[in-house]
Amino acid sequence: MSEVIVPRNFHLLAELESGEKGHGDGHVTWGIDRDDDLLLHHWRGMIIGLPGTTFQENMYSVKMFCSDNYPAEPPQIQFETPIRMDCVDKDMKVIPQKVPVMANWKRTNTMYDALQSIRKYGWEAYHDAPDSWGAAQTGGYHNRDLVFKTLPDIVIFSFMSLYN
Repeated sequence: MSEVIVPRNFHLLAELESGEKGHGDGHVTWGIDRDDDLLLHHWRGMIIGLPGTTFQENMYSVKMFCSDNYPAEPPQIQFETPIRMDCVDKDMKVIPQKVPVMANWKRTNTMYDALQSIRKYGWEAYHDAPDSWGAAQTGGYHNRDLVFKTLPDIVIFSFMSLYN
């Protein structure tokens, strides 16, 4: 029996609905970036740092781009919040080959899977070499400075100050 391939826009609309309904454990969020983006290319996401690491209580904002080949290939992800991780280059772009889910991407994977894999990667890298990760290596925003602004059907996060 042959595999059914779900069209790109159906896949992305399902992900949009899932993001709006708060799918997952709440440690990662995602939603469409522009209301006028009819091809659903531009997305935003948020990753909350893992407890017990230098990333804890920090929120990291990311931009995501889903090419015309998505979901056959992973989204391009770039941190907007300064962060130092082995899977992020100097331009704050995630290196897909270093993130397990993105390196072994399947058509059935989602942006949620990619964001969770990045979050988990940070935890594993920290626990493999905790002395090499200091507070100066993260530029996350502390959750006490979080301000919510609601727009139609999605929540946008804005931040008041850097946590140092």
